[in-house]
Amino acid sequence: MFDTGISNFDPTGLSDVFAISSGNSMYVAAPLLCDPYEKAGETEIRHVAGNIGRPGLSMLVPPPEPKIHKLPPGTWDQLNFLRFEGKLENSFMRTSIHLSLTAYEMPFPDQLTDEHIIDQSATLVETLVSVFDGERWVADLDVLTALGSDMVTRFACKNNPAMSGVSRVCHGSFDQVFQNANSMVSVDNWEEFLDQSEDAIKIVRAHGNWLARLAFVVASVQQRRRPLILPPDICWSCFKEQMSSVPAPHQVSIL
Repeated sequence: MFDTGISNFDPTGLSDVFAISSGNSMYVAAPLLCDPYEKAGETEIRHVAGNIGRPGLSMLVPPPEPKIHKLPPGTWDQLNFLRFEGKLENSFMRTSIHLSLTAYEMPFPDQLTDEHIIDQSATLVETLVSVFDGERWVADLDVLTALGSDMVTRFACKNNPAMSGVSRVCHGSFDQVFQNANSMVSVDNWEEFLDQSEDAIKIVRAHGNWLARLAFVVASVQQRRRPLILPPDICWSCFKEQMSSVPAPHQVSIL
């Protein structure tokens, strides 16, 4: 019945819904509101005060083919690709995510209402989840589909007690592990991320910025690249071992 008290929906038709607006409340799938390293439950929903400015029950769905910005010619001067030296930094303070409605919507009948009645109790509303760099649009995101992809990997130290029951931990600083012989490059702007000419493993430096990390993970999957999501505390020796299993042109590590 949800919070209307009268609607009864068949959940099989709602697999693409990522949020519901009803009254002064938004019910949002948890993966949209947390760091992508956290593996939220498939049915976990979080309540947010507010709405999308529409009456009734609105079920938000992404477009079937989200768009992503293509680099125009002449952006080479923004591609620095500095060598990654193990520094944990956040270069994406200007990154933000916004919702906007497209012109597409359709009524979604419930099981208690005749589908031929004009006034339906709920509507499917196509909604863009867009990432911006400052005022500049970068991409539209299908968060739930991307996070459910087997292309996404969450890094874990093999000697972490929480993972293996072993109390010992790995040792070694970044310099000790890589000994100045790594081919990784830092990604410090969206142009460097969108460019696909660089063959080195890219390290997106968005440390501590869960919103930017979420955007990069989803955009990576939509570009057919394999994001490796790193935790706040990184075991460099296990990271070196894990990243060697993925071809460099297809791997993006989200720091």
